[in-house]
Amino acid sequence: MSHLNLKKPLSFLMILIPYHSISSLAYDFTESFSIEGTLTSVAQHAELDNVVKEDGSNQSDTTRAAVVLDIGANYRPTEHDEFQLVYSFAEGEALNGLEAFSLTPYVDDLEEDLSDINNSGRYNLLEAWYKHTFEFSEVNTFGITLGIIDATGYIDDNEYANDEVSQFMNDIFKNNTLANLISFDTGAALEFKFNT
Repeated sequence: MSHLNLKKPLSFLMILIPYHSISSLAYDFTESFSIEGTLTSVAQHAELDNVVKEDGSNQSDTTRAAVVLDIGANYRPTEHDEFQLVYSFAEGEALNGLEAFSLTPYVDDLEEDLSDINNSGRYNLLEAWYKHTFEFSEVNTFGITLGIIDATGYIDDNEYANDEVSQFMNDIFKNNTLANLISFDTGAALEFKFNT
């Protein structure tokens, strides 16, 4: 991210037009197979006074929008096995990409984020994983997940602030900004749940 050259004090106003998450739709085809989807839209406006970009030009006031469609499919062939696929499609960048922000104003995965994800040549596919759970007793289990996973689902899993669609849209509130959590990359997760 390039740095700003502030020749005068920064006068900044950002107006967020409430974003709308058109009700999440979920359909259970069978007890073991379901599909869910969410359509989200956001419009953001920023009034930027005295902000000079790195190239010397002034940053002008702007209004930008984005629309995101998330589709997930889940298949549980047995009580101990699970498959998950998550695709996302976006149009627009909202206020993301403006040089005026050090943190992302709208943390959902937008058009640029869904292109060549993690330099893998992959587009739109966020998650594709398989999980097997070993059950030692009714309260003690060990799960292994392999595939394209989202680390934020396992680390820094805050039930009040880990969802940019239904909780907070700004980067500062979603996950710990000091943790460099890699999302949507090949990996493995091990989960051990126990109760004494």
